[in-house]
Amino acid sequence: MQYTKLGNSGLTISLLSMGAMNTSSAGEKLKIFDCAYESGVNYFDTADVYENGESEIFLGKFLSSKERSKLIIGSKAFFKKGDSVLEKGLSRKNIIHSVNTSLSRLNTDYLDIFYCHRYDDSTPAEETITTIQNLINNGKILYWGISSFSAYQLCEFYFKARELGCDLPIAGQYAYNLFNDDIKNLKETISKLNIGIIGYYPLSQGILSGKYNTKSIDRESRASNEFLKQKMWDFNEEKLNKAKEFSNLAKKLNYSPSALALKWCLSNSIVSSVLSDVSKIEQLVENLGFLSINMNQELTTEIESLFK
Repeated sequence: MQYTKLGNSGLTISLLSMGAMNTSSAGEKLKIFDCAYESGVNYFDTADVYENGESEIFLGKFLSSKERSKLIIGSKAFFKKGDSVLEKGLSRKNIIHSVNTSLSRLNTDYLDIFYCHRYDDSTPAEETITTIQNLINNGKILYWGISSFSAYQLCEFYFKARELGCDLPIAGQYAYNLFNDDIKNLKETISKLNIGIIGYYPLSQGILSGKYNTKSIDRESRASNEFLKQKMWDFNEEKLNKAKEFSNLAKKLNYSPSALALKWCLSNSIVSSVLSDVSKIEQLVENLGFLSINMNQELTTEIESLFK
């Protein structure tokens, strides 16, 4: 595995990370996480709302057989979790309740990284930041970050934290893949503030792996579930055809499409790690192939010309 420093911190993170959003087949997922751990992956990501808390419980079981000091665990809070109007947002009450609940589910004393899952325009930034700082002071959080904030929102939180003398955010999670280059407009801001990007959906929810085509759908894939398919942003004929072109290019170079797509993401200087959420060990092995790819300018240009 290869590693880098995450943003403006001393935290060393693996270039490939594991997401625990989907843990329905917990037994198989545990084997995948064990394989990732043995391969050198040290960052594992979840959130308080994933699978109504089952994701954190699963990750807690995984942690129980590992040395905690060798792992980076991240979780998030913002989205509504129950019937109460209090169980959402970035208020002091919800953050404290969420972090305490996450720690209990994960069976750990601290989160390495706590993320504001989305921007909350109903809570003052000062309230959110001072709450996070108190949790850091109490040892329940080590670092913090944001997810899917605009450049303005990120700057608001960053400079408010600096004004208050609080710890600064070190990481930002953003959807990032060959179809979705939203962080392009954030690159200058992120570089100036030295925020490390952790990209999610690097394979565009599996589309860039080359496993989908316009004529048939694998019964074991997420696209075979109509509910999950509706959440796949790029599942349309035009993008499936584009993914097929990309897959052909990768295979011509003797690379797996998944590995090449991940390597393209990681060639961006502001990207510290990409989140992989696979359902089979074979897919994880394919993804790890990014380690042997040399992404030169000629290859980068050839890939990006397909997605103009």
